[in-house]
Amino acid sequence: MELEHTLAAAQHLVPRAQHDCAPPFFVCGGLVFQPLSAEYLQGWSTSGRPAHLQDLLLRGHANKNLTEAVVITQILADEINHGYGSGFIGAPIVRAVNGEQVRDLANLVRVVREARRASPPGFLRFETEDGRGPFQLVLP
Repeated sequence: MELEHTLAAAQHLVPRAQHDCAPPFFVCGGLVFQPLSAEYLQGWSTSGRPAHLQDLLLRGHANKNLTEAVVITQILADEINHGYGSGFIGAPIVRAVNGEQVRDLANLVRVVREARRASPPGFLRFETEDGRGPFQLVLP
């Protein structure tokens, strides 16, 4: 018995081998957003990486609703984000902004800009998740 099957290329959620290119990022209210990449994770030892990010590297698959995992890589202290601390906060994954699922960094930027153009501009609610579970960050 012979069996033939063509395998589709792997659609990794976390890109690999992005050498010699600057990582894209977006800053809003001092929150620094970046797509998760293997190169970002290489900044830690394998045992020191946040488990929720390592899991995405190993098991995450892109699909039409999620093409990049967007994380908050740090917070730049400012009046607008007072109370959230500053620096590294565990690299939470951004799941949604104002109830709209985040597909990739470009989608997050679009949703934030549309919310800021609204009259009057409302709060920005970032639904995130890290190794401890889901939580929200809200900016005026």
